[in-house]
Amino acid sequence: MTDFGLFQTQNAEMAQLLQRAEVVAMTPAPVLISGERGVGKTLLTQLLCEKGQWTQGLKRWDHQGRGLPELNSGDWVLIEGLEEMDSYNQVALSQKMDELRAQNFRIRWIATTAARPQQLFAEKKIRDDLFYRLSVIHLAIPSLQVRPEDILPLSEFFMKMFSVMRNRSGMNFADSAAKKLQAHTWPGNVAELENVIERAISLATDDVIDHDLIQFDHPNERAMAQMGTTLSDMEKKLILQTLQLTRQNKTRAAQILGISIRTLRNKLNIYREQGLVI
Repeated sequence: MTDFGLFQTQNAEMAQLLQRAEVVAMTPAPVLISGERGVGKTLLTQLLCEKGQWTQGLKRWDHQGRGLPELNSGDWVLIEGLEEMDSYNQVALSQKMDELRAQNFRIRWIATTAARPQQLFAEKKIRDDLFYRLSVIHLAIPSLQVRPEDILPLSEFFMKMFSVMRNRSGMNFADSAAKKLQAHTWPGNVAELENVIERAISLATDDVIDHDLIQFDHPNERAMAQMGTTLSDMEKKLILQTLQLTRQNKTRAAQILGISIRTLRNKLNIYREQGLVI
């Protein structure tokens, strides 16, 4: 079975996307990742890094603040929220790409957007030349709404993970809770589902998650945007807490998390590159 970490799926389109991502990870081509808020665009970026042929480190272009950090050959650069990048930073990015290419730097560019790429292009929200340079490969993550077969498996996955984090075991969903989860439209995608399951686990007084513990919010756009950034952070927190529970036994931690020991080591290497002491 192919190991995609938190990307648990029974949906054919999603499985095909993840398999394509594995192939793409081994190439140096720039990648544009699109999808609604909360589908896991940053998480897919980390998956590409884990599967990639060469990774010096993952760095972010902060186009709303400090700009681009100092780069080394072999770095991956993540540009989040491409639709929000102003014209000044677009020019600066294009010039930097030219400069690094002239210096023979090997840089892997990954951009994400919550907008449809065709919309970015048609509405002139991004320079034509920059759009073409960043979208050599396009990976579009489908929303949870169009893959209903993933709702219960993901719910079970998150229940297991939060149970581990809270040192509880043997929890399960009542039939009424499962039906309520399946009936929801999930405008906040997987990030919203994670939020709902964490709340249910936190409120549960016994091992059965009943329908009254499945509570939906109606967050505003700002809250939804914040929710959409939590998946990769949640994965990191989950991995570190599982390692703590297993007293740093990586083999046991990987078994609990349902991932391979190789994937666990790759994730830990990425966290170290981000400055985390493990």
